Amino acid sequence: MPDPLAAINVLGRHHQVTLATVGGDLGPGPGLEESWCARVVATGREVLVPDVGHDPEFSRSRAHLDAGLSFYLGVPVVAADGVGVGSLCVADRHPRSLLPEQVRGVAMLGRVVGRLLDARRQLLALAAVSSQFERAAVTDPLTGLPNRRGMRSLLVAVPPGTAVALLDLDGFKGVNDQRGHAAGDELLRGFAGVLRRACRHTDRPARWGGEEFLLLLPGTDAERAAVVLEHVRATWAQVSDVTFSAGIACVREWESAEEVLDRADAALYAAKRGGRDQVVVAAG
Repeated sequence: MPDPLAAINVLGRHHQVTLATVGGDLGPGPGLEESWCARVVATGREVLVPDVGHDPEFSRSRAHLDAGLSFYLGVPVVAADGVGVGSLCVADRHPRSLLPEQVRGVAMLGRVVGRLLDARRQLLALAAVSSQFERAAVTDPLTGLPNRRGMRSLLVAVPPGTAVALLDLDGFKGVNDQRGHAAGDELLRGFAGVLRRACRHTDRPARWGGEEFLLLLPGTDAERAAVVLEHVRATWAQVSDVTFSAGIACVREWESAEEVLDRADAALYAAKRGGRDQVVVAAG
C-alpha cells in the first residue's frame, strides 16, 4: 500500500496541488465548469494527462492552455453517500509520467479528503443543533424574549450607569381565572411585543418569570429610565385594559447583580403597595 502523503510530497514539491470543490472559488484561472476538474467531478473518475500537447482532446482546452499546464492528474473527492463533492488535482507546467502507485496514492488522498469533508459537515451540523439548543435554553418559548437564565449572564457584567427595571402585570391572576389561560398567554405575548416596540433599540427586555418582566436600560439614569417606562405604559394602555407596575434601580459602583435586583424588586413592591399602575424609582 503506497503512502499517499509521500506520493503527494514527491509530486507537490515543484508542482501545483489544488483542491477544487463544487461551488468553491478556484481563484485566478479557469472556472470549474470549463475545467478538467469538472470532468472528474461529473464522471467520478480520475483524469490523467501526462502531456497536454500530445493529447488530442485536452490539447485544445483553451482554459488550461491559458493556465500554462502541461501535466494534469485529477482524482474525485467523494462523500460518504457516494456523491462527488470535488476533485483533488496535481498539475505541472512540464509533461511527466507517474508510477501507478503514485496515482493510487493521490486517489487515496482524495478519499481521505472526502472523509474529512464529511466529518467537517457533521461537525457543522452538530454545532448548528447545539446552537439551537443553547438558544432554546435561554429563550422564553411563549414570548420569544430572553428568559431569566439568558438575562442573568448579562446582569453579571452590567456596568454602573445601567438602569434595571422589573415590571409586573397588575391583576394577572384574575385574567387567568376570568378569561382563561389562553387569554393570559395572549396577554403576555402582547406585552412582550409592546416592550420590543416601545423601548429603545439599546434596551434589553426579558421575561423574568410568570407575569414579571425585566428591562435593562444601558447608559440610562433613573429619571430617563422612568420616562422610557412611562412611554411603555402609555403604549400598553392603547391596546390593553390591564395595567402594570414597575420598579427601577440604577446600578451603583461595585454593586452586584443580586443587589440591584433586590432594590428594583423593592421599588416594584412599593409600586404595588402604592396602588399599582405606576413606576417607582428606588432610592439612591
